[in-house]
Amino acid sequence: MLSLPERATELRAPFARLGRLRLPGLLTRPGLAALRAEVLGLRQRLVRREHAGVLAGAELAAAGPLVARLATEPALRELVTAIAGVTAEPLPEDSAGRLSLSVLDRPGDRIEPAPGGPPLALALFLDAPASPQDGGMLEYRPVSWSAGRAGPGAGGPGPGSPDRRSAGALLPEPLLRAHHAPGDGCLMRADVTEPRVTPLRAADARTVVLTIGWAVGRPLADRRAPAGAALR
Repeated sequence: MLSLPERATELRAPFARLGRLRLPGLLTRPGLAALRAEVLGLRQRLVRREHAGVLAGAELAAAGPLVARLATEPALRELVTAIAGVTAEPLPEDSAGRLSLSVLDRPGDRIEPAPGGPPLALALFLDAPASPQDGGMLEYRPVSWSAGRAGPGAGGPGPGSPDRRSAGALLPEPLLRAHHAPGDGCLMRADVTEPRVTPLRAADARTVVLTIGWAVGRPLADRRAPAGAALR
């Protein structure tokens, strides 16, 4: 289902600098096709919330067994830990931030920043417009470690997490955008960025994003990255 990058610890520096890392082709073609098929079967369960169809938390896990399996995949959690440099701690099963599915299929549909979301978030693009001009792009504004808004609990750092006030370097402030293809992933420190998905512009465009979240645990020393073998 996943094609994990090799030498994941080498990705730690660019991730720490930007608070975000694009992971192209993280989903294999068979994995992407299987997840798309499962999501298609969930369309009737989506709840329309403002500017997107949404299904999240335990309800999504119960309705989508393949999605639920991906959210608990140990190799994926190891990858996130290796890149982030902190242990990715599971969120409670009933937490909406642990697992969410957003479907944007109408002009103007978008995803706005969600205060109190998971500090570590992996966005998996199951569908995306072919052209950046069609909208549906990931947009984020990194903020300084000292300006992180997340509080304690599921939406904030876990015990032993690094103190953002003393982390040293500041993340850059400019608004950044990235166009993602279906199958791409993007790992974000969502507690120090303001991620959103820009509005769709084309009538036939669609963006489908599966987001898996973790709490931030203890910092770790460099270690060998997980093997890059694909999950089956």
